[in-house]
Amino acid sequence: MRIIGQLQDESSAHKLSEYLWAKEIQNEVESEGDGNWSVWVSDEDRLAAAREEFERFKGDPDHS
Repeated sequence: MRIIGQLQDESSAHKLSEYLWAKEIQNEVESEGDGNWSVWVSDEDRLAAAREEFERFKGDPDHS
C-alpha cells in the first residue's frame, strides 16, 4: 500500500475514496490522529492514476 495524499477532513477523504472505488482503484482511508486523513492505494499499477485523481480532487473537491 502506498499513500497518495492527506486531506484535512474525514468527509472529503471518504468522498475521494468512494470515487476511487468507482474507478476500480482499491484504497483505504486512515486517520492520522492529528486531524488529517490519509488515502492509501493498494494496487501499484493504479498508483499514478490515483495520484492524478487526488490532485484533481484537491483542486475542486465539490466537482461531480
